[in-house]
Amino acid sequence: MNQLEFEWEIAKTVSDGNPLTFVVYGGGNVVRQFCKEHGLVYVTPVIAIKNKLKSFEKIKESIAFFGETIQLSVPNIPTADELFSRQVEVFVENKQLTQDKN
Repeated sequence: MNQLEFEWEIAKTVSDGNPLTFVVYGGGNVVRQFCKEHGLVYVTPVIAIKNKLKSFEKIKESIAFFGETIQLSVPNIPTADELFSRQVEVFVENKQLTQDKN
């Protein structure tokens, strides 16, 4: 966190009051919260999303009902598309970032 705060201060100094988009890749919930508090952009690492999907699959596989065959629908477990659509969180007010699709 000290390094992130230091780099954030350098970026603000170098921008000299001009608009600034500061992007942070990974770091977990503590870093995500820092981004939220300071109006930054937070990107969840792809590996974190893949690990979360694997965990959800294990949860689904471990649920069993003895002597019954049922179609199990587990609520509130996001799909891969949902997780990847939320990979980039923009906490910058009044700013829209675009992603190049090429």
